[in-house]
Amino acid sequence: MPHPRNVAVARIAIVIVILLGGLLLLSRSSVFQGYPTSSTSSSSATREASRGRPVDAVPPVLIDPRIRTLNANLPDHFVLIPTFEQRFPKSRAVFTILPSFPENISANDLDYNTLSVIAQAYTFLQNPSEWLKPELDTEYCVMITERVPSRIRQSLVSLGLRLYIAPAIVFEDSDTVFNLMKLHMWQLEGIYSAIIYLDMHLQFLNISPVPAMWSAVKSVQGLNPNAPFFGATKPWKEGTGLISTGFMVLTPSKKDYIKLLRLARNLKRSDYSDQELIGNYFINTKNLYMQIPSEYNTMYISERTPAEKKTAIGINQIFINPSATSTSEIFKWKTWQSVTLNMRSIQLQIRANAPPGLQRKAPIIPPMGSSDTPFPIWKKLVTSPALYEPLAIMSLGNASDPWVNRQRDLATTNLQAIHFNIDTVSGGEHSELFSVMHRVMLDYEWTLVLDPSARDDGTAESKHLYLMLTDARATGKDIVLFRDCKVEKISVGLLVRQSAMRRFIRFQHEVVIAKKASIGSKELWPLFLEAFKGRVAVLPPFLAVTEGGCSSQTAFPILV
Repeated sequence: MPHPRNVAVARIAIVIVILLGGLLLLSRSSVFQGYPTSSTSSSSATREASRGRPVDAVPPVLIDPRIRTLNANLPDHFVLIPTFEQRFPKSRAVFTILPSFPENISANDLDYNTLSVIAQAYTFLQNPSEWLKPELDTEYCVMITERVPSRIRQSLVSLGLRLYIAPAIVFEDSDTVFNLMKLHMWQLEGIYSAIIYLDMHLQFLNISPVPAMWSAVKSVQGLNPNAPFFGATKPWKEGTGLISTGFMVLTPSKKDYIKLLRLARNLKRSDYSDQELIGNYFINTKNLYMQIPSEYNTMYISERTPAEKKTAIGINQIFINPSATSTSEIFKWKTWQSVTLNMRSIQLQIRANAPPGLQRKAPIIPPMGSSDTPFPIWKKLVTSPALYEPLAIMSLGNASDPWVNRQRDLATTNLQAIHFNIDTVSGGEHSELFSVMHRVMLDYEWTLVLDPSARDDGTAESKHLYLMLTDARATGKDIVLFRDCKVEKISVGLLVRQSAMRRFIRFQHEVVIAKKASIGSKELWPLFLEAFKGRVAVLPPFLAVTEGGCSSQTAFPILV
């Protein structure tokens, strides 16, 4: 027979278990915590993931009901960066579309479509005139497909925009495959009350179209602020449809999207299929129509009269046009250069401050020459893949202050390169130099070291580094030396490409570290060239070195 004390203890234990179980159930209830139970949260997260959003986008706190509504209105298979949870959207938006990315372009290159989108994004998001002021309640968005690689997405998002990753709208028949992603704008009902759509090549360098468009919409709607509307500019060419879809203002409507998609299945292939489809549809709808003045979509500026050029607000201009035949085809060259340098400055700062990884690998806007750059040089630059490959210049410790400043000027002219002053390494100390260089090479396609004892004729800062990189890239070699010194076979510069990294690290371990105690710098340099045998190129002079301006003690002898 159990002892009475044991029975009492058992009864107390049972009561405690029951109380703890009740508290556990209460802690899991939505009333206690202020948000759904764990089973509800799990199913909600699963639904979010199935719609293309990360599960961790649903935080374990009370979710703003507005965000739930936004997510419910987001079309299936759309992915956002950042999500609505991470940044609440504005009530209106400016959109452009980058539908794809050429598969045959290397990792560091930007095609001219991507350059145009980055330029357009900059003018709306980073322009000093603050084109998207808070009172406009408007955000800038870019819609892309999954074919646009992550490095391009990173370049875009770093400017502060919202990225929509959406499925392509493609119809196929016996003759045609074409893309109608513009129709996705009408799917965004319940997210935005109004959208301005701009073609990716449509640039606004001096005047923002946003205030004028929202003012025009308000005027057209009159006493009915919820009335659906549609607006576009007229086409500049006959036979291209009733409107130009390069600039549109619209009310998102899922009903209109479904109808447009149904009509699109019967479209004939042409360069203006979308203009015929959208123009014909909105003539027959009850949407209020407003015709947007043509100066907001001037199309190709080379086809406009002097009067039309003077009044142009929106210019349909390929940002860097590789097919241009003269500088006269580059509209507002000085403005283009200013926009380019401002964008590149922002991206270089982001790149320099970011930890190693994806952000460091994202391509950036290339440097541009000044407005007086001769056209042949400009033409060579804009068609060179080297223009998209980041360059670092290293100054060494025993260089004079004027020489360090000259190298800094060389790097910062047109923001051509990042300059590092490595004062812990002196010229001629090749073992220390190699140790530092391989760390810089991790983040830069090219690394250039200029001999600290060299003396040039003062023209270094006027050189365009990317002309030199274009020639270096054409050699297909990893190491490049220059015939800078007239008397002796000495190179003032050592240029190393990132593709040399594996050999560089192997040489560092097998020679520099292993034999450091028994070998001097003079003996190390020939071993370095031997390690890269067949991978070294020698180019014409890079710097105009003065007589006696080379020192074999610290420079890079040409032994190949």
